[in-house]
Amino acid sequence: MAYPRLQRSGYTEEGVDTFVETLRAACHFMQVFLQLRVIPEDPVDEVVLAMGVTTQAEDIVTKDEPPKASGAPAHPYPFHR
Repeated sequence: MAYPRLQRSGYTEEGVDTFVETLRAACHFMQVFLQLRVIPEDPVDEVVLAMGVTTQAEDIVTKDEPPKASGAPAHPYPFHR
């Protein structure tokens, strides 16, 4: 509940905890050894992209906007952002 966006959502701390535990129970945890250097504007998202490549994900969803500073196309990667 530390994120302001989550505080404004109307969810209770108990509701968030329940959601996280449900999500955790459904997840498969993996180690990712792949390192990518393809998103200079947002290197933190490279971990998310590496996980998608490693798991052969069909989609990746983030809250981020597409990169604009480099003049790159809106979706330069084989995944949705």
